[in-house]
Amino acid sequence: MKILLMFLLISSAAFGQADTKECFQGTDVDQGPPLHYLKVIPCDQVPEFKRSSDWSIPPPKTVHWYSLPKDKSVPRGKKKLLLYLPVVGFAVASDWADIRNSSAAFKLGYVEGNDWLVGRKPTELQLAARDGLELALSTTPSVLMYKLRNAPLFYGFMSGPVVFGIKHIQGAIAGYKDLHPAEQP
Repeated sequence: MKILLMFLLISSAAFGQADTKECFQGTDVDQGPPLHYLKVIPCDQVPEFKRSSDWSIPPPKTVHWYSLPKDKSVPRGKKKLLLYLPVVGFAVASDWADIRNSSAAFKLGYVEGNDWLVGRKPTELQLAARDGLELALSTTPSVLMYKLRNAPLFYGFMSGPVVFGIKHIQGAIAGYKDLHPAEQP
């Protein structure tokens, strides 16, 4: 308790001293005893001192993550699209493999695990339409960020089609294991 009271007294004394219109100016060690390294002089006598009312700070510039740059200084770049093509190609190829294995498994009596919009035994066309909708939904954020010239979010949202492809690779492997049970270790 004594330490807290002492801290409060010292801090209130320090803040009380800060309200005076005086500035501290350093002196050299050779000019006096060690206790006089700093001397108190009026602020008006210090030429480099500026009052806070003299400062001209420009207002902060507000930039939103969804705003387009006015001067279009950030290029969209065709290299980004060339990088995007293999990502979407991977998603489409893995989806095609999953559809092929699923349709072959349906002929053996298996049913669809993800029956959203297609039912328990869909055709290949129904599976392709559903997965095309899912692929479109997973690629839309990255395409939107490409149009808005936001490269970090473009690359971040590019993970959507990759995850889509990985999930369909897992489905294709599961379908292959169902179709070929004798080849499993």
